[in-house]
Amino acid sequence: MRAALTILFLLCVFGSTSALAQATKAQKLHYQIISQTPLYDDPELAQYVDQIGQKLVRNSKTPDTKYGFYVLDDPGINAFTPGHGLIYINRGLINFMTSEGQLAAVLAHEIAHNTERHLSRRKSAQLWNWLAAAAGTILTGNRGVGQAIGLSNQARINSFGRELELEADQWGAEYMYQSNYDPQEMLGMLSVLKDQERFRDLQSLQDGGDATYHGVFSSHPRSDKRLQEVVRKAGALPPGESFRGREAIREMLDGVVYGANYTGNKVDGYERFVHKSLGVTFLYPEDWQQTIKGSKIILKDPAQTVQLKLEVEKTADKSMSSKQILKRKYPDDLSQVKPIIEIKNKQLAKDYGTTARRSQQRVAAITVGRNTFHFQGIARNNQLTQAQDDQFQDIIGSFRRASRQDLPPKELKVIYYKRLEPGETFASLAADKQLGTFTEETLRLINGYYPNGEAEPGTWMKLVRSRSLAEQEQELAEQGSQKTAG
Repeated sequence: MRAALTILFLLCVFGSTSALAQATKAQKLHYQIISQTPLYDDPELAQYVDQIGQKLVRNSKTPDTKYGFYVLDDPGINAFTPGHGLIYINRGLINFMTSEGQLAAVLAHEIAHNTERHLSRRKSAQLWNWLAAAAGTILTGNRGVGQAIGLSNQARINSFGRELELEADQWGAEYMYQSNYDPQEMLGMLSVLKDQERFRDLQSLQDGGDATYHGVFSSHPRSDKRLQEVVRKAGALPPGESFRGREAIREMLDGVVYGANYTGNKVDGYERFVHKSLGVTFLYPEDWQQTIKGSKIILKDPAQTVQLKLEVEKTADKSMSSKQILKRKYPDDLSQVKPIIEIKNKQLAKDYGTTARRSQQRVAAITVGRNTFHFQGIARNNQLTQAQDDQFQDIIGSFRRASRQDLPPKELKVIYYKRLEPGETFASLAADKQLGTFTEETLRLINGYYPNGEAEPGTWMKLVRSRSLAEQEQELAEQGSQKTAG
């Protein structure tokens, strides 16, 4: 009884979350995710993925729930949901798909995580684990007892996580069946992921590289009896009634970037400033003047009516928040103080800071690593208009850590298709070493022939070639003009 009351007390301390707070959290989660990893700039692919996702939702347990499906510009093999009807899939995972059914399998799996409330169930299990450990410590006065309880319960949580993944496969297969996709495509997609895992082992990659999606099966999905059983229960469509969509996904993937995308961080109408030694970057209007004076970076508009100054200094006290740092610098005259995440623009800061008005100035402070970056925006005659202030906030909001993709090479790699000629093999297709030492293995993976086997002549083969950035930008411009004309 005493233990139950202790746990009840701890639960009351945590309180509950209202529906309104959840909605606000969903919006902030989305902003945070796309600020760290931008969306892939391909409206047709984005629409294609969303249409498949919405079709699956209509045939799920929660057909009236609002969902959003997004393609992230990330070469990693991953898809995930943070809950709240938000579902994200990496461009890198789509690169390895050979049918629309496989794409539907991934989206259905993530939808099932939402319909079955897996995130909240996992969090509840973790919370009860913590509460049980805390109660054990409180009741016995022995921290070792609490730690032992926590370790024991953590093993149960890990097992629980595997059960949740299997449950997501089960309901995902059901949603596929109801949407006229062959549930066996679930096994096919998981087999692709298992082959990718084996390939990673071949390369002797260490953890910390690309995220491994799903990854709960020690055996190959084709030989996992429990997985086969949950997929079989979803049902089997009559011959000819299931939709695989090989041609549909081939049309979508033709021309899509493979690997790192060095054009993903380019924004029309803006220049990107990158400071290599400080490891930071931000966007500013392409017609603005940019100069560096010592530790200061100064931006001015063409008419010289506004100036935004960025100054860097070592962070004196790492325990201070950006809000505290900003108030210490300007102790008496700040207003409209808010976190940068609330700036409503397309390029939100990855390393969140604080911004504010200071009379007729826009100021901000952002900490990155051991440095603090101070922004100060002023206007001629000390008369800052709302439009000028909004422009300052756009620039400040784009500030973040720099990545390798911010320093583009002369070319990038894109997917294209060709029919296999008589006598051609994976070995001959890989002779150009377009993808490095493991070109043949990679071509097998992206075409569904790993680790061995050959395709028949006439088969459409997914290949990768290099394309100059100038070619890529010209094609994107042509696509944009065609869509405008249409």
